[in-house]
Amino acid sequence: MKNGLFQGLKGIIFDLDGTLADTLPGITNALNEVLTLNGFPPITLEKCKTLVGHGVENLVESAIPEFARNPEIISICVSKMKETYKRYAIEGTVLYPFIPAFLDKLTMMGYRLFLLSNKHELAVNIIREKLLNRWSFEIAIGNSGYLPLKPDPSAIFHILKETSLKAEEVCMIGDGETDIQASRNAGITVISVGWGYRSPDYLQSFRPDFILTHPDDFFKYLKR
Repeated sequence: MKNGLFQGLKGIIFDLDGTLADTLPGITNALNEVLTLNGFPPITLEKCKTLVGHGVENLVESAIPEFARNPEIISICVSKMKETYKRYAIEGTVLYPFIPAFLDKLTMMGYRLFLLSNKHELAVNIIREKLLNRWSFEIAIGNSGYLPLKPDPSAIFHILKETSLKAEEVCMIGDGETDIQASRNAGITVISVGWGYRSPDYLQSFRPDFILTHPDDFFKYLKR
């Protein structure tokens, strides 16, 4: 881990699920509706937590019993999940209590904010409009099929190109291993959070630059 954040930081790329907002209840309920409609057993909230973060296709495939995983069934369930989740995107979804103050302070300090999620882009926009409309996220990228998902760094490179920011001027904050891997692949600083869907011990095995236990830690690192 680095000893402190560089002073030239200008932009911050945020993951969404497990980083800014707890979206797990809606994801689990939508997924269980799809599974039940197709004759498969529902999964628990805790099980769903272990599956999120790699995109809807991976989520749905992993939730389907292994004996039933074939391309046709997976395709049907993925399509249904995308449609069903529109009704559940806000259900039970809340910003973590300390996030509004964190985003307020970052905005006041002049940082440029971005969203990068493996979540379906329509769902990203729904949550952004309902829960994050107080803050200006210059670019919000979700799973639209246009850019590869994290850990591929293409979306980060896209943000850098569109904003003329340099890799050394940007960091990513996220709760998952794909955030760490994508950041490493793009050559930017990566900050993991310990309040999301992966444990700090698990995240540490991927060697992020920092792990925050609370947003206040971010500002402590800046002062080092």
